[in-house]
Amino acid sequence: MTTSVPDMVGPVLQRMPLRAGVTAETISNMILMLSNAIGEQAKVMVRANPQIKIEDFDPVVDQAVQYMDVLEHGFLAE
Repeated sequence: MTTSVPDMVGPVLQRMPLRAGVTAETISNMILMLSNAIGEQAKVMVRANPQIKIEDFDPVVDQAVQYMDVLEHGFLAE
């Protein structure tokens, strides 16, 4: 997954209007850290219950969407 994240998000980030001083590489690294953390959380869940169902990951997916929203829009009120 480490190489696929930059490959997937790099072209998208290149087209986005980034704030001055923020590089696509920094954002890509943040997304990579986020995806690694989510992957680790999923591994713990699978180890705890090898018969886990896909819908049991819904809270993890919801959390990931929230994290990506904060990454994209920041956490300060406008």
